[in-house]
Amino acid sequence: MSERWSALIGFVVASAIPPVVLSALAVISESRVGVGRLTEELLLFSVSFLVFFPYSVIFTAAIGVPSFLFLRRLALITWWTTAAVGVVAGILVSAAVRSGNQSYIDALIKFVPSATVAALAFWGIWKQLRQQPARPKGSPNG
Repeated sequence: MSERWSALIGFVVASAIPPVVLSALAVISESRVGVGRLTEELLLFSVSFLVFFPYSVIFTAAIGVPSFLFLRRLALITWWTTAAVGVVAGILVSAAVRSGNQSYIDALIKFVPSATVAALAFWGIWKQLRQQPARPKGSPNG
């Protein structure tokens, strides 16, 4: 697979990870014991994901893509540089989306780990997919 496609797939998956984490946190924080709660929790998760995903895509495009292009140009795309970019991205997102009455610690606890995991997921996908050999056109799967 080409490097361009592997990066695109990696960015899509990386953009989905923070909304999944934030949606799960929303469900956990609103969770109560009761009959019929599973339907409400699934609805809350789904709606939360749909709300968070576009913002995640924007932050991935604004922080992740330029970081990837810069590090690729320097030939420094490793798991640890990617993790460092994830930490920095989480800090930047925490500062950008923190509401006025929310503490910085709460925002950092939410965004830094999810951004770091998303960055590492991108790296893993990008690394694995770009190293796969291209299949010949005549092969059954090509």
